[in-house]
Amino acid sequence: MIFKNTGKNGALTAYTIECDDAENVREMVKEITTYSTFVTATGIEGSGSRADVQKIEAMCLKSNNNNVVKLDTPFTEREVVSLATAQQLGLRCGKAWVCGDIDIETKGAHPALEGELICYCYR
Repeated sequence: MIFKNTGKNGALTAYTIECDDAENVREMVKEITTYSTFVTATGIEGSGSRADVQKIEAMCLKSNNNNVVKLDTPFTEREVVSLATAQQLGLRCGKAWVCGDIDIETKGAHPALEGELICYCYR
């Protein structure tokens, strides 16, 4: 089982678990958190509170006999995009706000976005 913290998803922490038995792992995760979990082609994707994600990581560690492969990717890479674009492309984004001059000057927002809802999208 490979646990990967994939950064923030709004106020929650997103994660993936690569595994062979995704349905069984999903049931184990559902015992820890009530947040959404999805079965993918390679395992599980989900998000939860920081405490829940730490418990899920510990579950992975225990199931691997303490030989978990943990991949942390910091979510320092982010860019300002319109909320509509983020939702259309299914990007992970933080809280949205109305774009103003300060956002264009200091946060790298495109001038065409002034007055529109924008958000940070994380990679």
